[in-house]
Amino acid sequence: MTLRTAFGLPKTLAVLEPGASGLPALGSIPVHLLRAEREPSKTVAQLAGILREALAQELTTPRRARPRGGG
Repeated sequence: MTLRTAFGLPKTLAVLEPGASGLPALGSIPVHLLRAEREPSKTVAQLAGILREALAQELTTPRRARPRGGG
């Protein structure tokens, strides 16, 4: 058993819903993106933007039913 977000959840893992599984609902935590440079290169800045957009989209989209099992 592990705690993780649904972002990139492998098909081989099952989600245990709070309440039904006897587990408490989880709170929220901040997410930070750290960079080594004060002024990142264009490539690093572009990658950071892609990551922000992907996370924002995933976190604002309601959880979808995901099929489990092989395939």
